[in-house]
Amino acid sequence: MADYAPRAVEELKRRQAEKPAEELADEKDNKDRREMFERRVLAEKASGSMGSRLLLRCRVALAERKTPERREAAHAMLDQLAKAQADHGLALFLAQGYAALGDDERALELTAKARRADKENPHAIGLEAQIHARARRWDKAVEAALESLGLIYFQPDLHFLLGHALQRLKQPVQAEQELRVALAQAPGFIKAREALGKLLQADPARFDEGLQQMALAATHRDQAKKRREKRVQARERAVAKRASAPAAGLPAFERGASEPPADRARVVTIVSGLPRSGTSMMMQMLIAGGVAPYTDELRQPDEDNPRGYFEHAQATKLAQDSAWVADARGKVVKIVAQLLPHLPKGEEYGWCSCIATWRKC
Repeated sequence: MADYAPRAVEELKRRQAEKPAEELADEKDNKDRREMFERRVLAEKASGSMGSRLLLRCRVALAERKTPERREAAHAMLDQLAKAQADHGLALFLAQGYAALGDDERALELTAKARRADKENPHAIGLEAQIHARARRWDKAVEAALESLGLIYFQPDLHFLLGHALQRLKQPVQAEQELRVALAQAPGFIKAREALGKLLQADPARFDEGLQQMALAATHRDQAKKRREKRVQARERAVAKRASAPAAGLPAFERGASEPPADRARVVTIVSGLPRSGTSMMMQMLIAGGVAPYTDELRQPDEDNPRGYFEHAQATKLAQDSAWVADARGKVVKIVAQLLPHLPKGEEYGWCSCIATWRKC
């Protein structure tokens, strides 16, 4: 990573000397567009921002590691970031990433690197405890967990891991103590409560107490499920509300079924949308279907719209003058979306975009 910026600066200078930026044409199908993209990438490298960008991409990839293909892609990004960042600054992040992908050997190498920079890094030591526990190296897991907890005691997950490891080492008294600490720090910790319940049930004299812990765990699990369901329902309501809300500044056309107009010759059919949204194509379809266009043909066809725009100059001045709308009865006229609120009342409109509805104002 250290030599990215100087090399990028030199490459930018070379390309600028060959062809100045102001001579590049940002047009479709123009080979200069590729050159402009490559120069933007070089500019990012020259500014030293490539590491930050790659770090963000790694975070996203790790969050989406649900399939083998995505895990492989995330692993490749971590390898690239590890190669680019030679210092100790990202060692812990990289170790956590590799551990999440199951590459424990590489993760341990990086936790060791992080600890060379900070011998008392509780998070690096705690990660080592997790890796040792996953490999069933219980003695090492206990040793690392105790060391990390000695630096930061409030770590419910690590107390739970320590309790589990001690239980595997046939030390039930110490295991119970750690599980209770985990629950004291996080009362809703379901796994810790279930582990404590099972540990207590192994002792006939404390079987009932174990049942109580298992019942509490079941209650917490049910409450957590209900909270998740409420969050999902709230998100669904929010999405539905956004989908049903009319766009700001536009009239709220009805979506329900309506009767066809009694006299189509009085209907002003509106084709509306934002620029370059397909309104000209919609005009062509309606004209092909037999609806006469309301157009002055002042704007001629060009390479973007070789079959024509079908616009009328008066439609662009709707906010200042709407008297002409009556002349568009029985015809179809194109109006940009922002001007729709200025349509005069008293006319019968048909509105065409993705759907067509009828409304009488």
